[in-house]
Amino acid sequence: HRSGLARAFGFIAALHPDLACERLSLLAKGPEKVGFFQTRDKTKKELSEYSRVIAAHGLCYAARRMQQGILSSRLDAVVLPTLTSILQDCKLLDVREAVMDGCVLLEAPLRKQVATTAQGGGGAGFSFKGREALLDVLLKSVPLDSSSSNSSKDKASPATSNAAKQLFSLTCRTLQAIASLVSAVPLPLISSGMSERIVQFTLQAITSRSWGDVDAAAESALRAAGGAALQALLHHQPKLDLDT
Repeated sequence: HRSGLARAFGFIAALHPDLACERLSLLAKGPEKVGFFQTRDKTKKELSEYSRVIAAHGLCYAARRMQQGILSSRLDAVVLPTLTSILQDCKLLDVREAVMDGCVLLEAPLRKQVATTAQGGGGAGFSFKGREALLDVLLKSVPLDSSSSNSSKDKASPATSNAAKQLFSLTCRTLQAIASLVSAVPLPLISSGMSERIVQFTLQAITSRSWGDVDAAAESALRAAGGAALQALLHHQPKLDLDT
């Protein structure tokens, strides 16, 4: 239901981008409360933390469908601030994962925007100004534990095991999102500080044992996602310190 509704908002955005963005921005707020009491507004009671999933996917599907002439302004005004807000406001890992999936969906319209600007003789070309700020929030949204692996008692707990699986999935999707955002647009160059943070995050993700034991296929997928993120970074930032 959430996936279908998000796609529907994408189709609506082809002709009514501002209407779609306005409604999705409301969904992104999730459940609203006033003081210690839930709001009496019946429409707000229908919202949940998972309404944010529809917003995250819907905005990125909308970006894929809306006209190229308005994409840049809507990215800066609505899409990126809303994705950032969801990551900062919601603590549920699977909702954060939806934002990472949305960032992967953004790769296609961003590449198209670069090509369209180049064909139109747009000077230096399309510049993805909000990328570094979004990458910063993405990296902060994954609570990787740098300490050693969990105790055997913790691993035996079903709740801990569930949380570990969610964290593993979120980490993998985050690496995929980083690869998409970095590779989609050449300008502006990602700073050396952010480049180093991405490298360190990738290393920590691959070597971390926060999620306990995982099967070979899952670990292979994680390593592939990490490799894709580093490859995108190397292509994007030619001055990256190779020792790093």
